[in-house]
Amino acid sequence: MKRYEKITLNGNEKILIMPPSGLGDFIKDLGIINSIKEKYPNIKIDISYINNQVEEISKFNKNINSLIKFRIRRFNFLDYLLYFTHNGWKDIGLLNKKKYDLIISLTKNPLRRFIIRFVKAKEKIMIESNRSNIKKEYGCLDILKINKISKKDFLDNNIVNRINVSWEITNYLSKEKKNLIVNMFCADSPKSQKDWDKWEELIDYIKKDYNIILIGKVNFDYKKYYKIDYNKVIDLINKTNIEETVFLINKSDIIISVDSFIFHLSYALNKKTIGLFGPYDPNYLIPKVKYEEVITLFSKSYGIIEETKKIKLKEVLNVIKILQNGKN
Repeated sequence: MKRYEKITLNGNEKILIMPPSGLGDFIKDLGIINSIKEKYPNIKIDISYINNQVEEISKFNKNINSLIKFRIRRFNFLDYLLYFTHNGWKDIGLLNKKKYDLIISLTKNPLRRFIIRFVKAKEKIMIESNRSNIKKEYGCLDILKINKISKKDFLDNNIVNRINVSWEITNYLSKEKKNLIVNMFCADSPKSQKDWDKWEELIDYIKKDYNIILIGKVNFDYKKYYKIDYNKVIDLINKTNIEETVFLINKSDIIISVDSFIFHLSYALNKKTIGLFGPYDPNYLIPKVKYEEVITLFSKSYGIIEETKKIKLKEVLNVIKILQNGKN
């Protein structure tokens, strides 16, 4: 991260935070928002976003003042060209009218550099990281002289517990067995470097003892990719919205997921969570304040494609047993 002079806040500033565009990245950075508001309750924090689901998750955190949607759809050449020649200037005009005291970009890319360059603010911070890095992102708190990371819930339990879903969603949860959620995918492609190839064996091994619910979003024929007996599980892949997903995770006993939005959402809800990592080190992806609440299995050959596949079935089964016996 670029060396910045320490910034002294008076506690009444108006701040714009630009988190990474991924939904999971946004969730893990909620601790930054909580930490600023815990020390300075009167500060107003706005959040910029591109992913529409950020808006749906934001309503579960009361420390966010308002949301600003950037007018760009995807990070490709044509969309960047349109943004930098047309839509981006509309966003610049809107942001300048808000008269921010401080702008914090938690990642760097052409869009963030554009915003930082042209939006007026008394102070600006840009985290010098192209890839999500929790240590660098939370380093902005040190610049703001905030030495204590908030331990408050990332998502407000009072709001989460008031979610209303259909009786059909509620009925997917078992009263006789423990409910275990599985998220097998983290990307649009089934050939992800975070893929784990032992899901069929795992589900076959535990299906007698758990009510297994599959969730997630994909745009390919996942049933051809994993030959699971889908009649023995509850398959809700591509069938739940954000509120329903939050509800099911919140009401379940254990969540097993690859590095994805579902994984970050699970620990944000303080659930017993098993994360399957590789090739990226979970130390750089999970906030320290949440790290002890999850169990991560990580193939340590950092940066090697498909390293997740080196995680053994026995390791996952052992962790399920640990959580089943009472580890929080």
